[in-house]
Amino acid sequence: MRNKIGTMAIILTVFFCGTAAADEAAVSDAEYAAGVEKKLSRGATNAGFGWMELPKTIDEVGSRTNNGFAAATVGVVQGTGKALVRTVAGFCELTTFLLPARKDARPMVEPEYVLDETPATE
Repeated sequence: MRNKIGTMAIILTVFFCGTAAADEAAVSDAEYAAGVEKKLSRGATNAGFGWMELPKTIDEVGSRTNNGFAAATVGVVQGTGKALVRTVAGFCELTTFLLPARKDARPMVEPEYVLDETPATE
């Protein structure tokens, strides 16, 4: 039973997180290697440090509202959600880093890394 659940989780992860290359957006070998490297490092960073969204969001809400209660309530709820999304996105990218990505592929979450201030613009 446990093996079936693990296998199903892997299949669903690859199915939902994988990005197939389209014929018109195929990449060269050098671009593929660079994309794999970037996707692997981004996935490992986000999977390992996704939890940092929690204190970051608490600080952002506290600074924006100048209200400690809002930071302790709204910031915690929003930060927990952002942390879960970033961590799952990191594991998806770790699972699928060998699959080719389209040339116009964007990171699963913005900003690309947890401590980046603004979304990546490439």
